Amino acid sequence: NTKSTISISFNADGSAFASSHGDHTIKIIDSETFAVLHTLVGHPRTPWSVKCHPTDLNCVASGCLAGNVRIWDIGREQTIHLIVVENAIISMSFHPFENLLALVVVNQCMFWKYEKDEKAIVNKCDAASQNRSVESTERNPPVMRCVMFTRDGKYIVIGETNGPVKNFVSSADS
Repeated sequence: NTKSTISISFNADGSAFASSHGDHTIKIIDSETFAVLHTLVGHPRTPWSVKCHPTDLNCVASGCLAGNVRIWDIGREQTIHLIVVENAIISMSFHPFENLLALVVVNQCMFWKYEKDEKAIVNKCDAASQNRSVESTERNPPVMRCVMFTRDGKYIVIGETNGPVKNFVSSADS
């Protein structure tokens, strides 16, 4: 009976997964029985991204269309850290070893040191600042869509759009 599942993330041992939903909730679901173990309530709009902590089975992060990012204590079903940014949260990634969360917010990638409530913008996606091997002919720069730390935590990978769908689908296929 859940409305619109948007995003899922398995916890570190695979015993459960977190899912975000159109009813503004995060659900923690048992991987074997599919029973809902916890429902996390607090986002003012749909959480677009959810990520389980890479080592702490009791911790999950979620980010919503209203720019709220929450770090949750799953067992207590409570927000333990909250940051609000100006735009929708598109994607997130926990650093594998540090209390650091990377956020894609429209055309920015931010780092949030959530234990200290510090945020820093680390990259803006604009045509002038991009070092590309293939030049874009689009008037608008690509839009960031996803982010992920490498397992060793040394690098961050950011995925972006490649332009409008019409560039990749023939008119007969559309």
